[in-house]
Amino acid sequence: MVFTIEPGIYIREENMGIRIENDFVIGKKSNFDLMSKIPIEVDEIEALMNQ
Repeated sequence: MVFTIEPGIYIREENMGIRIENDFVIGKKSNFDLMSKIPIEVDEIEALMNQ
């Protein structure tokens, strides 16, 4: 089974919203984070964009 977790923050005064989607495989013996290698921190994203 796959679950999607989508936390978000919305700032009405700035007309801005950010959502981060994270997908997990839920198995009988273990779970697996499908997004574990995806950068989510600002410095990680900026470093990726500057490559």
